[in-house]
Amino acid sequence: MDLVGSVDPFCVIEFDGQEQKTKVQKGYAPHWDEEHWFKVQDAANAVGDLRVSPPFMEAEAMLQFRDVVVLFMEAVLLFMEAVLPFMEAMLKLMQAMLPFMEAVLKFRDAMLLSMQAMRLFMDAMVLFTAAFYGGGATI
Repeated sequence: MDLVGSVDPFCVIEFDGQEQKTKVQKGYAPHWDEEHWFKVQDAANAVGDLRVSPPFMEAEAMLQFRDVVVLFMEAVLLFMEAVLPFMEAMLKLMQAMLPFMEAVLKFRDAMLLSMQAMRLFMDAMVLFTAAFYGGGATI
């Protein structure tokens, strides 16, 4: 209140080192219908970090903030419940693919051995041909 009896109330909201100020309201019964956004590092422990000045506004703000955190946590829970079946299906698919991938690796190894054997056979054929025809051959 100033010297002539008028009031222009506002609140200062502090959260986790961040500070925001509400708009100034006119009159003796102010009502703020504003949203203020803060970055939340740890939602599970965030409720205790909210501070509002003047202090008489803090209890109402804490209740509203708690409700927002609860809604957020419920949304996370619903998301996790929706994602869980997908993740379980992916796990089963990966488990089913594991024997196939192991077989592919064994096939690859067998192909590499086969190619090495083919290379040795070709080298032997070159040497044999050179020796048969009497020429000198090198590999």
